[in-house]
Amino acid sequence: MLDLEDFYDRIDIGGVCRQAVKTSDCGSDMRGFESHQTPHFSGCYMVRFYERRDNFNRAYDLLVKTHEAYLNDSTNDLNRLALTQSFEIVFELSWKLLKDILLGKSIDVYAPLDVIKEAFAINLLPNAQIWIDMLKSRNACSHEYNINKVNSILNNISSIYFQELSKFNDWVNNYE
Repeated sequence: MLDLEDFYDRIDIGGVCRQAVKTSDCGSDMRGFESHQTPHFSGCYMVRFYERRDNFNRAYDLLVKTHEAYLNDSTNDLNRLALTQSFEIVFELSWKLLKDILLGKSIDVYAPLDVIKEAFAINLLPNAQIWIDMLKSRNACSHEYNINKVNSILNNISSIYFQELSKFNDWVNNYE
């Protein structure tokens, strides 16, 4: 029979790392998988953060290429589609990176809008409104058929959102 008093054990539950802690180490009467993660979190989130950041970097490199192709020929349907798809992927990874950072600070939020609000509240994001607009555009990309709205979204992706994601790229790659 295993005794939690004698060792640490980490497992992955639904993408969230939980650590079994010794009661003597945390000073509480709680055992097993603690609901209070600090200071027991001990870097589990960082492993996921680094993995996700690697994925983000690959996706961001693709966004840069699709952005350049779109600027060279914005009438080409493949360029339009590529820019839209690469934006969606980069944005998805971006808010999840923020979620990982917040989790490391013991802030448990899971929905993108909540992540954006909390990241802004603790000064991780300088402009929450751009991020909220990106979220709305990401959601609309899959369901929008009005060509004027699609063109507006593409215009935002190629200018405002690209600049914001470029700043985020610089920041997140220097985050430790």
